[in-house]
Amino acid sequence: MIRNLLAIAFCTLALFVGVVTSSVSAKNRLRGNRLDSLQRWCEAQSRRNEHLRAQNATEQWSLLSGEKEPVQADEVPRADS
Repeated sequence: MIRNLLAIAFCTLALFVGVVTSSVSAKNRLRGNRLDSLQRWCEAQSRRNEHLRAQNATEQWSLLSGEKEPVQADEVPRADS
């Protein structure tokens, strides 16, 4: 009788641990997917910044070397227009 109760208790405990482990695993996968998407976004922003830095360096070089005339502040095109 006691052996049967212990067997049932251990089976119940094993089932409970399995369900809890599965739940934690699912939450970690969701969090991992979110972290992966954030990492991809950060990498995309980093590439964008590198392109902008390169564009800025090219523009500075052309201005410093005299290839281009500087644009006056009132002649700068605005992004909102």
